[in-house]
Amino acid sequence: METALVETPPAIVWTGGIPRYATAMAEAMPAMPTASELAMSTQRGYQREYIPGFEKVDALTMSRQRREVLREIDQMLNCDGRVDRLLYKLCSDAAYGSFTVLVEIGETKRLRRQAQQIIDRTRFLINDRRLLSGWIKGLLRDGDLFLQMLVDGQEREIVRVKKLYAPNTFTRLNTFGEFPADKKPFFQESPMHPGRPQVEFDAWEIVHLKWDEEDGEPYGKPLLASLRLAWRRLESGEKDMAIRRKIRAGLRLHHKVGTESNPATVAEVEAHEKRTKENAFNPSNASQDYFSNQDVTITPIMGDATLGEIKDLEFLEGILNIATGVPSALTSGGRESATNYSVVKEQEEDYLRVIGDIDRVLEYAFRQIFDFALLLKGIQPDSVNYVFNWGAKDRADIERKLGWGVLLHQLGFSFETILNAIDLDAITYEEELARIEEQKAAGIVPYGGRRARGMSSGAPPAGTPATP
Repeated sequence: METALVETPPAIVWTGGIPRYATAMAEAMPAMPTASELAMSTQRGYQREYIPGFEKVDALTMSRQRREVLREIDQMLNCDGRVDRLLYKLCSDAAYGSFTVLVEIGETKRLRRQAQQIIDRTRFLINDRRLLSGWIKGLLRDGDLFLQMLVDGQEREIVRVKKLYAPNTFTRLNTFGEFPADKKPFFQESPMHPGRPQVEFDAWEIVHLKWDEEDGEPYGKPLLASLRLAWRRLESGEKDMAIRRKIRAGLRLHHKVGTESNPATVAEVEAHEKRTKENAFNPSNASQDYFSNQDVTITPIMGDATLGEIKDLEFLEGILNIATGVPSALTSGGRESATNYSVVKEQEEDYLRVIGDIDRVLEYAFRQIFDFALLLKGIQPDSVNYVFNWGAKDRADIERKLGWGVLLHQLGFSFETILNAIDLDAITYEEELARIEEQKAAGIVPYGGRRARGMSSGAPPAGTPATP
């Protein structure tokens, strides 16, 4: 029995079986390996350039290049306040408001409460709120952040997390993207013997964060690494500008002694120069007067009138903002210029995304710390789920945020959603409810109307004014 052709698009011709395009795709797909082939598969691909027999040379070369980059970045930060300010602003904004951790899911309520207590206890011991900004600075400046966890074996808890010196800390991640089985994955080299380990660390001891991480690369990329060439040019241009101002800015006088028909002798020129210098450098003279006969002509030579043209330096300075992601409107240095509001808004939104990326990288570190703290207490990290709530990073004032909250309330959103949206001080809904209950117990209720009573579960205290 023949199958009638159905009218279809030109790319598909239905013949009662598999469409032709699907058959072509199936033929192009690679065949699945058999079980024996999977068992015999031992090939490992390289993740970066590899020359057999030169592993130690490559490691020493990478170490030397990394130290040179970090040394030049330190020079930039120590010598140029603009670069230091850009990095400080990034770290300050990323650490602003810190974060809260809430265990949301667990097998039992008791397990959730126990996990929350362990996380809160760990945060108290490591004092992350005070160290957060410094950790972010080390990550962006060095490209790598090595955190060592110190554990109390008797109490089975993390008592401290400290940042290691990045230029002296190395990883043994090989060209296959793997750690060697016979050596510890992290070490700090001896200052007297480059490449020779002085202290070695197990995998559980170190939390290694990389900025601008690329899979397979042993180290991250410093945020300021791409600024080095532009900064060298900017520094050289500013020195040239200062020298130019000193040499060409001042008014100069050309003393012409004698006439063309009767030029002065060398002795007469030196005598005139001596008299002029004695008069010019006399500190008792508030004003200098120069006297000469008709044979002396003084011609003023005007200074350079183009010293204010520094567009080239402003261009190089703008590259600093481009590389760090900080909008130039936020760090204009007193040279404010009219900029379209939509452009500034777009730059600020892009800047907030950079801040969010920084926080997400740090969140990865804290998850490793908290997971290990849970393991020390016998809790599998997979059995609970906790979320991070980073503080608000935008620059909206409190009046505008409250306006958003009132609008969301009028639209019928829940109080928890409203608090998460306006994020006044990075508190959770549960924390705000606890504060309201404490105020009620103390007899302090700033507002006893419908909204305040609706956010609390109990009845208002005595003496609370009724809702109009």
